[in-house]
Amino acid sequence: MLAALVCIVGHTGAARADRAVARALVEEGQRLSGAGRAALALERLERAIDEDPDYLPAYEVAVALWLRAGKFEPVIRHLARVTLRHPRYGFGWYTLAFAYRRTGRHDLAVLCYREYLELRPAEPDPYFGMGMSLVALDRREEAAASFGRYLEMEHRPEQREFVTRARRELARLGAPAPADATPGTVGWGLLRRALERIDAAARAAGRGFAAR
Repeated sequence: MLAALVCIVGHTGAARADRAVARALVEEGQRLSGAGRAALALERLERAIDEDPDYLPAYEVAVALWLRAGKFEPVIRHLARVTLRHPRYGFGWYTLAFAYRRTGRHDLAVLCYREYLELRPAEPDPYFGMGMSLVALDRREEAAASFGRYLEMEHRPEQREFVTRARRELARLGAPAPADATPGTVGWGLLRRALERIDAAARAAGRGFAAR
């Protein structure tokens, strides 16, 4: 997995960290974003990443602005590098999987979803996204298994739309849905809470990102 991403992004380079400068730039970027000055905000955030490639909050703020602008390539370029540097960065893997899936690179999306699931095996959301990418790759048995796992785990009432879609995909694949796949009242997972901050940006790209 890591070798595949290295081929895409090239050498990650050495960190030349200046944490205080990076933090100040992120704070300025947040103020500019709040004032509706997205281009300037992104300039500050990209400078923060250059100053300290290991300052993870910079990526999370920048992702919201990139997605709002429909720019998936910067998301991929930066997060592919940072997940190599921080292989346990769940936000990075999940967001990278989402970006690869939205840009049609489904083989890489599946790999990133699997990396994320190594860290958060109890999260249902990545099973749905991975299932969609596996369908696109015509890996039908794996897709059915992924949707089936999603339906076994998903019990949140607000996810009824995705439960219905997963059932529909399973039917199209000729696989039965788990009998107890009914939305209930389980609370949101750790990553979902982290991604909630950028959900509005993803909706602008066509789908609630925090959900998938």
